Amino acid sequence: MILGEGSVFLLLLLLGFRKIKKSIDKEITLSKNQNNFLLSITHELKTPIASIKLYLQTLNKGKISAEQNESLLDNAMKENKRLEDLINNILHVSSMDSNKMQPNKESIELNTLLKKVTTSFSSKYKNCDIQLSMAPDIQINADEFMLETVFNNLIDNSIKYSEEICSIEVACFLDSETVKFEFKDNGLGIPKEEVLHVFNRFYRVENEETRRKKGSGLGLYIVKEFINLHQGKITYKKNIPKGSIFEISLPK
Repeated sequence: MILGEGSVFLLLLLLGFRKIKKSIDKEITLSKNQNNFLLSITHELKTPIASIKLYLQTLNKGKISAEQNESLLDNAMKENKRLEDLINNILHVSSMDSNKMQPNKESIELNTLLKKVTTSFSSKYKNCDIQLSMAPDIQINADEFMLETVFNNLIDNSIKYSEEICSIEVACFLDSETVKFEFKDNGLGIPKEEVLHVFNRFYRVENEETRRKKGSGLGLYIVKEFINLHQGKITYKKNIPKGSIFEISLPK
């Protein structure tokens, strides 16, 4: 009897230790990711600010051609947009954490929205071939701001992790009572062991190639949260021979 009670006590003790260890490991991982985020965000904020400052100082000195003037202004606007996007991502996460962000749904013409997003990236990134294919006149009841943010983040992510020759295919089609989206690229792809974590907040794939790329680890987290707020689903699969495919399913 004493032996049986002792065995039960030992088992409960071991289970308790295991649970405590899992909790500690989780906190350590979260702390590590938050520290990585703070380091990334500090670098991400300083870089565009420093670039904008340099461009403005050069413009202020004068004695440059009209072509150089236009190029400097264009570069300054791009860095300003990068800074704006980063701040917006941080604000989105803050709003989601306080449960203040809810979709303001309305009828949206997807052809118009997707053409607007893809055209904007095509004009900005001349070396990237972005193809859009979709059925005409697809309507969806959704928050336009959130959908545009999702599309922007996915395409920006594809460009960021592409190599010199960038190719992106965006598709949209109807499937029963849902609207399907597919974002396919020929970039670096995501290692199999990392796939389960890519939608986590602050998470960035840990390899040398991706570490050299700019990023805060918030983009895909925001994408998934916005999709969840629409009762939708997003999944990742490997593109063949290389690259990534993100598939989204949203109710009409």
